[in-house]
Parts: sequence; C-alpha cells; structure tokens
Amino acid sequence: MIHINDDKLLKYALETLADAQEKSKLEDHLVSCQECQARFEEIHRDLGIIAGLRPARTSESSWMHRWIRSLIRIAALLVVGIVLGIGASPLLTNKTQGVSPCYVILSSPADSISQYAVPDATEISADYDY
Repeated sequence: MIHINDDKLLKYALETLADAQEKSKLEDHLVSCQECQARFEEIHRDLGIIAGLRPARTSESSWMHRWIRSLIRIAALLVVGIVLGIGASPLLTNKTQGVSPCYVILSSPADSISQYAVPDATEISADYDY
C-alpha cells in the first residue's frame, strides 16, 4: 500500500489543500490506512501543542532591555542635535566672526623715504683708486 507523505498530511491538517478531489482521496485513505491515520493524529497533536505555545517573557528583562534601548536612542538624538546645532549656528547669525579691526597709520611717501636719505652729500666719501 502506498502511504501519504507528511507534507500532504500537514497541508490537510492545516486545511490548505486546494484540490477537492485530492482532499477526498486523502480522507478515504486515512479511513483505510492505520499507519497514515496515526501519523496524521501525531501531526495534528503537534500542531495543537505549537499553537498553544507562547514566547516566554520575563517582565523585568524585557522592561530593562526596552529602557536601555530607549536611553540609547535618546542619547543618539541628542548627539545628532548638538552636531547639527553647532554646524548650523554660523548660518543663522549675521555677525562676522573671527575678524578683529586693524588700524593702519598712513603717512606720506616722503616720510618713509626720508629715513634712507643722507643729510649732506659732502659726507659721502668716494675713494677711487685708478
């Protein structure tokens, strides 16, 4: 006797068989085959156990993890806000920063040349040896 594979039994248990003829053949076979019927009951029982399972949660642990993740997110937002605030502050101000006034005393060109001038031309000695 040919037995039904576990995939088809699982689909039948989950009620996801699309073909009505295939479903009818499977039901007829389950009535006549004790081995397939036992495997189907085992699959059906396992699905009931799986459906009843819920993830184990420890309230303190999950609360602590959520709290720590929230603090990390808040800290990251603060850092981003500070960086963006510092970067945008020169754009928002109208003041020119980092420039100090400079004063230059202007004088006539004659005053600046006079320091190189010789007061009396007779003081210049010319020693020419021919």
